Amino acid sequence: MPQNLSDIPQRFNPVVSVLGKDGFTSGRHYWEVQVVGKTAWDLGVARESIKRKGKIILNPKNGYWVLWLRNGSTYEALTDPPIQVSLSLKPQRVGVFVDYEEGLVSFYNVDDNSHIHTFTACKFIEKIYPYFSPDVLNGGRNTSPLIISSEFERVRKYSVDVTLDPDTANPYLILSDDGMEVRHGDTKQNLPENPKRFNQVVSVLGKEGFTSGRHYWEVEVKNKTAWTLGVARESIGRKGKITTCPENGYWAVWLRKGNDFEALSSPSVCLPLSLKPWKLGVYVDYEEGQVSFYNVEAKSHIYSFKGYKFSGKLFPYFCPCNSDDGKNAAPLILSPGGGLQYRGFERVRKYAGNKTIYSRCFITIEPMTTTTFHYLTHCFSHD
Repeated sequence: MPQNLSDIPQRFNPVVSVLGKDGFTSGRHYWEVQVVGKTAWDLGVARESIKRKGKIILNPKNGYWVLWLRNGSTYEALTDPPIQVSLSLKPQRVGVFVDYEEGLVSFYNVDDNSHIHTFTACKFIEKIYPYFSPDVLNGGRNTSPLIISSEFERVRKYSVDVTLDPDTANPYLILSDDGMEVRHGDTKQNLPENPKRFNQVVSVLGKEGFTSGRHYWEVEVKNKTAWTLGVARESIGRKGKITTCPENGYWAVWLRKGNDFEALSSPSVCLPLSLKPWKLGVYVDYEEGQVSFYNVEAKSHIYSFKGYKFSGKLFPYFCPCNSDDGKNAAPLILSPGGGLQYRGFERVRKYAGNKTIYSRCFITIEPMTTTTFHYLTHCFSHD
């Protein structure tokens, strides 16, 4: 049933389509859309000046660069005339890549990392927007929503296995045999002193560091009243008292006294307790100089350090803090990452040579463009 919405110039009527909220006039952009359970959909980009009223023919001449599915199995690139595309695996998630300057619009099957189709020589001359059509319900056979991948889902695909390095662990810390848990033990252990070991601050580093790429891992902090988590430079001071801040080579957040939740920037930033996680996700983009933190249960962003110029190796950083007479005795527990690094953006690198091939493109729907038949509650993106 149609909703009672004003028929403004931006709104599609009667075609069941909607645009992304933010368009672009330059650069390279990539986003993903979940299409699970659908028998028909349209995805792509459209010029700002497109026709939005009455019957619309989707092709580049009319300002649309679109791939569609019909009847559950027929995929077509809507050139003029359309080109039928044969796929060995039906995509559950479709990636869309735009290079404005090169005039490229490419589509990818995220599930098997394969290329579907590329529109070339598009000659963009105005703002273009992400374009979506979930198509009609078709008697209940096409009721599944189009779902724009969230920021959290994107970074989680860079999951890596992280284990703790016993050679760096403060003597009061007890590590599990598999290197996946750490807690404060109250009694100092007789461990050999070495330059890598923290001797006063109850901290430990991950065993493997990195000098490039994107990396994500998760740490369970349930039942703890205090902890510090993040990343640290290999060159950090490890002896004596340490001030945890970017200037000293640490990018971290902490919890103290169960309710003091802060990002340890300079100065520190108080974070809402509503964001306090039971499991914390840590994401690093070395080239972008970014360290971000996520609430895994809520799939929400907590805080990001941005714009840093990393040099040298970075390591995951963990501090379970003192046990506080048993009130903070629970361990920090690393979640297995599976060692699978997401290569979604590498698929389009062949179209851009050695250039940086994307910008982080967080797409949201523009409700002012949606038809009266659309319900947007199932569409989501980053916070």
